[in-house]
Amino acid sequence: VRADPDHPRTVLEYAREKLFDPLEIDSTGAREERVLLSDPAKDRLTRFDWGTDAAGLHTACCLLRLRPADMIKFGELYLGGGIWHGKQILPAGWVEQSMTPVEASPQYGLMWWLEIDSHGHPAWAAQGHAGQLVAVVPEHRLVVAIGSVPTIDTGEISGGVVWSLVNEVIVPALE
Repeated sequence: VRADPDHPRTVLEYAREKLFDPLEIDSTGAREERVLLSDPAKDRLTRFDWGTDAAGLHTACCLLRLRPADMIKFGELYLGGGIWHGKQILPAGWVEQSMTPVEASPQYGLMWWLEIDSHGHPAWAAQGHAGQLVAVVPEHRLVVAIGSVPTIDTGEISGGVVWSLVNEVIVPALE
């Protein structure tokens, strides 16, 4: 915690302390300038990145870029009920709360889509821009991370198409 009340911690500093560092996600090199989804340079990034809004603040809702190996860590953290390597990283009960449907949609929790896999088991999917996906199927102790980079030839892939890959190919192979 910063001792200087005139310079409180940024969202990035807080996230590093509470989430990225405990999960051993290298967040060095996070940009401090505004990034637009239309910026073609953002699709060439292969490391951690977190864009900022017009005020230069890291947004807590979006523009986070993780390597698939780091996306898996998030999925495993949620699969483990917020515990990572024996340490409680997320507040107790947070995962359950995250998977409770919000009033506006019975298929959406807190930043997770609430799915049913091809065997009828509950599943969760965090879907990002252009087909980025972290899928968790607790019944199978399965975490899948898919990262995609849109190209001129393929264009963007929707999260629904990527979830179909998980649900129709990967999950059926487990039973």
